[in-house]
Amino acid sequence: MQTALTCLKAVADAYGLPFDPAAAADRYGLGEAEPDADTLVAMAASAGLTARLASLDLEAMAALGRFPLLARLLNGNSVVVLGLRSDESGLYVRVADPLSHAAGSFEVDRESFAK
Repeated sequence: MQTALTCLKAVADAYGLPFDPAAAADRYGLGEAEPDADTLVAMAASAGLTARLASLDLEAMAALGRFPLLARLLNGNSVVVLGLRSDESGLYVRVADPLSHAAGSFEVDRESFAK
């Protein structure tokens, strides 16, 4: 599964923009591969999204304040970040992971998200 394209579809849907992952993979010649970062930005822009590459920690994501956003994990897979929540026990990230066996979104703590 191309997690980046699945996540890009979810973000585009959230903003009411059309995006066809299969057509985009074909147009950019991806086959079954994940797009590299520059290709992913180009795909997002062609879907009508404002996209840029950024390396953000959770505080920077919170300051940005624009959700949903697509995040590429250290393992190369992508997730949709739906928002952040803070309480006395720490900072939590609500994510939708296309590879998760759980339906919908779920929260992870800072340490789990950093993995």
